[in-house]
Amino acid sequence: MLSLRPLRGNSDRIDRRKVLRLTGCSLVAFWTTGQAATSEIVGEVAFLQGEASTEAEGKRRALSVGGEIRLNEVVSTAGNSRLALRLGRRTNLRLGANTRLRIDRYIVDAGGDFELLDGVIMFDHTSGETPFNGTFRSLYGLIAVRGTRFYAGPSRGTFAVLVGSGRVELTAAGRTVIVGPQEGSDIARPGDPPSKPARWKHARVLEMLRSVK
Repeated sequence: MLSLRPLRGNSDRIDRRKVLRLTGCSLVAFWTTGQAATSEIVGEVAFLQGEASTEAEGKRRALSVGGEIRLNEVVSTAGNSRLALRLGRRTNLRLGANTRLRIDRYIVDAGGDFELLDGVIMFDHTSGETPFNGTFRSLYGLIAVRGTRFYAGPSRGTFAVLVGSGRVELTAAGRTVIVGPQEGSDIARPGDPPSKPARWKHARVLEMLRSVK
């Protein structure tokens, strides 16, 4: 708590002005630092079909190709829309229609934490010197990523995870399964464990791919 005593002479006036100037500078520094933390740019829009937007702290922003994607924003797509995000040189993320996603933490091409609120996504990280370690949370479970390509979202009445390359760990209801290349796993409803990973038939794989392309 700042206490101001009565002014007694010019030296006191100078000291008080210094205090006020320093306090003002500290407040500005605190404010700008907080702003930078909440508006950190983590990627950009690489492709957009239809409409998409972001929302943070009650403010909505329409997206277009080349638009910035920032930390802690909820990225949303409209019906019949498709959105592709570039999150570094080797990391890409695609969103299908009626999808909502938030990036909680991100280290370029190295890792991050995401929350899938609704809809379907495709995550793709190509191999390189730095492996990608991240997580995707949803109402259904937790997906641990170790550098791979996978799809997650609704599929034939369930929440499903399909791996194209690499592998992911899918955890729900206290059970963890490892989903490998060309395999899928289902969670029937929130609170249920994931099914044993198995190869999907070609028709179902195509359905998942088309939902984000």
